[in-house]
Amino acid sequence: METDGHDVEEGLQEQVIQVVEQWIRSGYSGPIPPPNLLKEYERLFPGLQEKIVDAALVSPERRQDRLVESEISTRKRGQTGAFIGAGVCLAAAIAFGLLGNNVLGIAFLGPPLVQLVSSFFGRGGRRDATDD
Repeated sequence: METDGHDVEEGLQEQVIQVVEQWIRSGYSGPIPPPNLLKEYERLFPGLQEKIVDAALVSPERRQDRLVESEISTRKRGQTGAFIGAGVCLAAAIAFGLLGNNVLGIAFLGPPLVQLVSSFFGRGGRRDATDD
């Protein structure tokens, strides 16, 4: 009896759907599925059980490192953007001041001054809950 590769693929897809439905019904939470689901994963995809367990054991430390790196990167981008914005405003304020348009010169001095003051009194004193 010959089997079409497409039929085998559909059969595997149905089995995977059944495992996922069982997983959803079980309502577990956490990095490692319950033992019965691990057995099903291993049955469908040999070697996957070990990979899931290994990933769950290594993951918390690496996940924390990635979160810290992401936070640092986000703050650096924010500081770079603030520096560029303040520089553009200061350049515009100087240019308008030299051209004799003092109103626009003073208006463009506002954002950098607000930024400077808020860095000292705004969010600077507040600590995140994760800083403990």
